[in-house]
Amino acid sequence: MNTLKNIYSAVVKVLASYTLACIIFLLLFVLTFFGTLEQRHASLHDVRTKYFDQPFFLTEYGIPLPGASLLLGLLALNLVVGGLVRMKRTWSRVGIFVIHIGVAVLLLSSLVEGVTSKK
Repeated sequence: MNTLKNIYSAVVKVLASYTLACIIFLLLFVLTFFGTLEQRHASLHDVRTKYFDQPFFLTEYGIPLPGASLLLGLLALNLVVGGLVRMKRTWSRVGIFVIHIGVAVLLLSSLVEGVTSKK
């Protein structure tokens, strides 16, 4: 039982970390860079399908990367878990909670649009 609690707390600690958020933002930057370069040889729709709709893919240079939808899901999870675990719940931090909730709603609406739109 104690081992499960240790594993759970380690997973929550990783999901709530600033390091994970920074790595996700860095990977999103790399995806944007390679996606922009790949638009020289492919259409916008093809690049969007490759970079956003697949959980993992290979760039035209042979570099394996996670897809943007997977990264944005992890970012939303990091935002929620980090907001619940790391932030102190005081009235002076209400603005920070509102901002985190707003970004989470934007990510959720992006997910809904991506799932329900006709491609």
